[in-house]
Amino acid sequence: MTCLPSPVNVEFLVKLNMLHSKLEKLWEGIKSLRNLKRMSLSFSKNLKELPNLSTAISLKELHLDGCKNLLKLPPSIGSATNLQKLDLRGCSSLVELPSSIGKVTNLQEMNLRGCSSLVELPSSIGKVTNLREMNLTGCSSLVELPSSFEKAANLQRLYLKNCSNLMKLPSCIGNSTNLQYLDLRGCSSLVELPFYIGNAINLTGLNFSGCSSLVKVPASIENLKSLDSLVLSSCPSLKVFPEMSTNIRSLVLSGAAIEEVPSSIMRQYRLRQLILKGCKKLVSLPQLPESLSDLNVENCESLERLDCSFSKLYMKLNFANCLKLKKDARDLIIQSSGCYTHVLPGKEIPICFTHQANGGSLILKFNQRHFPSFLKIKACILLGCKSDTVIESWPYILVENEENDVEMLFEYSDDEDWGDEEKYRDKHVDKVSIYLGIRDKHNHVVMHTRKISDIYSPLTEHLYICKHFFYFEEDVTSHELFFEFSVWGDGKWVIKRCGVNNEAKEEIHEGNSSDCEANEEINEADVTSSGLFFELLTNDCGMDYGDCEAEDADVTTPVIFFEFLTNEAGEETNEGYCAERKKRKMDQDGDSSLVIDTSSKYTSNSGAGCSKSMAIEMGLDQWRSHIV
Repeated sequence: MTCLPSPVNVEFLVKLNMLHSKLEKLWEGIKSLRNLKRMSLSFSKNLKELPNLSTAISLKELHLDGCKNLLKLPPSIGSATNLQKLDLRGCSSLVELPSSIGKVTNLQEMNLRGCSSLVELPSSIGKVTNLREMNLTGCSSLVELPSSFEKAANLQRLYLKNCSNLMKLPSCIGNSTNLQYLDLRGCSSLVELPFYIGNAINLTGLNFSGCSSLVKVPASIENLKSLDSLVLSSCPSLKVFPEMSTNIRSLVLSGAAIEEVPSSIMRQYRLRQLILKGCKKLVSLPQLPESLSDLNVENCESLERLDCSFSKLYMKLNFANCLKLKKDARDLIIQSSGCYTHVLPGKEIPICFTHQANGGSLILKFNQRHFPSFLKIKACILLGCKSDTVIESWPYILVENEENDVEMLFEYSDDEDWGDEEKYRDKHVDKVSIYLGIRDKHNHVVMHTRKISDIYSPLTEHLYICKHFFYFEEDVTSHELFFEFSVWGDGKWVIKRCGVNNEAKEEIHEGNSSDCEANEEINEADVTSSGLFFELLTNDCGMDYGDCEAEDADVTTPVIFFEFLTNEAGEETNEGYCAERKKRKMDQDGDSSLVIDTSSKYTSNSGAGCSKSMAIEMGLDQWRSHIV
């Protein structure tokens, strides 16, 4: 049966759901559809045409996704003036839209993703003034957008990902002042952007990943004061570092042909993430803004010099496969006092790690006077490939989610939809995970094995250095602790040597304490007496969310989780010293916890403020004495 029988009465039909039907058309002739509000014919692969919709005045949703043989929409769709959502995803035979689509002025969402035969949009599309979101991802035959787009004043999100034949954007795109996100990933024919894009003042995210022909970014984007994220990865023709607003927080330039980072980057006082992976012509880095918490220059094979310092607490540094780094640059990275994790080429554990051993395990002995209740350690792991393993270089691409945050590395493919997360999310990548477990000399577990980081496999021997706080799960009754590191992943890698420093100011039995970062050490007795334990929660800095559920944590603002312990008398020690509480879902009940936003100054009950660096590195008693 290719269509429904004629006697069918649909006058009082409100919803029509016929997913995966085998019909070529619904019925012959015109039928009254005045009560129909929702029509879904998704994945009806044989469907070639729709019925006359001239009476569908109540229709709000039309779902035709997966109708691969649908050739066109009827001109009568213009009568569906209350239509709000039109889903045409995967209608790969659809060549054009009728001009009458301009009459559907209440349309808010139009999804044409995967309409690979769509050559152009009608100029009347500009009359759809309530359009909020338009998805043209994978419309590989689309060459340009109509100039009438300037009239779509309410458009907020425009997806043009993998429109591989799109050569330019209309200059009027800047008139879309409500536009917040523009996705141009994989638009490999796009050479330049219109200057007037700088007029789209509400843009918060621009993504040009995979725009292989893009030569430059117009200086006018400096006017985009709301721009939070700029992604220009896999743009090998881009040679000039982009000018941008000082409000930007994330900049991704992986695979660009830039030769230098200008000293003016110091003006980017809000920049937190700078990703320069695979910028093979980059020779040096200038002084970087103090706000930066994530620097990734992996595979920058020409990088030699670092004219910068890294002192920010919990900063992540990735210098993997930067094999030309000079010794003073490597020493600078190793000695960086505040860094949470860093990866760099190396064949020996630095001597500032006073406790070293071959393989992945070692023993620390503590002073007999008292047992540790938690540890603040800095560890260094020499990661190398097994002797019978040949490591080959593999091409990769960056894939970002719809909110511009880098999600994962994926192996490169020649498929036309190489940037499609849905297709490549499950593909294998060379990634290894570092784990650590701690036992006492009686073989009792004081901290179960936990993952401390994920890293992507380098091509040669590399050092992995990290800082961590460990709050013991069991009471420690031994003065000797056995640290055991392990690597899980592709089976190619082995821990050749490891080193550990106790960053707390507690004497170790051999009389050696870390001299690598003496200025940052914390006296454990001070911390215990004041009862302050803290852990960074924000995923900006790559740490665990601890007791906060990830979806409730602030992913753009650094947040510190403070847990106030009890003193010997069992009294809580947190009365009156932290003012701001933030409501968050916690995995466990407890009154002795507090989440504080570190983007602003803290205040005491007296209204005085305390800088976040003081709050982080000082015990509560010390903090009290530094109230400003």
